[in-house]
Amino acid sequence: MTVAGIIFSDAHNTRLGSLLNERTLAAIPFAARYRLIDFPLSSMVNADIRNVGIIVKQNYHSLMNHIGSGAPWDLDRKNGGVQILPPFATKDNTDTVYKNRLEGLIANRTFLNDIKDDYIIMTSAAKIGSFDFKGLLDEHIKSGAKISVLYSDDPILSESSGFEREFISCDEEGHVTDGTQAAEKPEGMHYSLETYVVSRKDLLAIVNEAVRENKLSLRRDFFDPMMARGEMHAVKAKTTAVIINTVDDYLTASLALLDAKVRASLFKSENGPVMTKIKDSPPTVYGKDACVENSLISSGANIEGTVKNSIIFRGAHIGKDAVVDHCVVMQNAVISEGVELNYAVLDKNVYVSLGCRLSGYITHPFTAERDERI
Repeated sequence: MTVAGIIFSDAHNTRLGSLLNERTLAAIPFAARYRLIDFPLSSMVNADIRNVGIIVKQNYHSLMNHIGSGAPWDLDRKNGGVQILPPFATKDNTDTVYKNRLEGLIANRTFLNDIKDDYIIMTSAAKIGSFDFKGLLDEHIKSGAKISVLYSDDPILSESSGFEREFISCDEEGHVTDGTQAAEKPEGMHYSLETYVVSRKDLLAIVNEAVRENKLSLRRDFFDPMMARGEMHAVKAKTTAVIINTVDDYLTASLALLDAKVRASLFKSENGPVMTKIKDSPPTVYGKDACVENSLISSGANIEGTVKNSIIFRGAHIGKDAVVDHCVVMQNAVISEGVELNYAVLDKNVYVSLGCRLSGYITHPFTAERDERI
């Protein structure tokens, strides 16, 4: 019995602003040295999945550069391995950019037809963690359901974003009885991690039916009827789950990494390590007046000022008398002398001039797009 993986690199209806100007969601840097794609890809490899397709929509050049041949995940193989599945027009889909997951699957029917695996695990780069996909498959087979979904009761996310999430409810035996979208968690419901396991045969049947009958929504046209017939099973994630759909989700998740228990659940899980593309960097340089408190700092940075409760990426420079508090500062950003940053997310290569004061809030962080000069 074999399993293939499908990762959706984009999540529709996101509010990630400038973080997606030049990259897809899966390529967003995270935790000082990783990308979001590293988490679902590593979970699949740790579950002995060696055939993975990544469905992309737009701005996927940086993702392709990061994935490369798949060697860091042992996916550089003659048979199987990792494949980037780019958007393209077909006789079934004349648009070159997908509007939702179902259209992405329809446009990649060739991939579904070519693989010979018995089951497929589908997941999104917006829902990350060190998940036990082997356990998910075992629970699915044991349940006898047509499809199973992974859920969490307490994922890491911004509680005040007003963003509509996916929720499910289930009975004591794990049968999914209802599903909805809401900005706040409905009583008695669980956060869906939009991670599904289904047989390849059943997934192909769904895709073919969608084409034949012009159905447009995976959730409305297929999942909801499955719930009504008792064919969908729910499996609870046993490790920390992170949901990133908005900029405040991203900052909340990044700052949560400063908790040793959260880091251990993500990076030291019994389900296996999180793998990423290796980049060699020199050690971080700390100036004689540098002050660092409760922060996660990658190698290759240069710290001369004060850093508190923050995530600092490779090559970032924090100037003298600068104060960076509750921030994410990405690769090669330059924070000049005397700058004050508070609840900010600065993308790669951002330059902040002398004496600037930039401040946001945990639910409304200040953001600077890639290469911006302030």
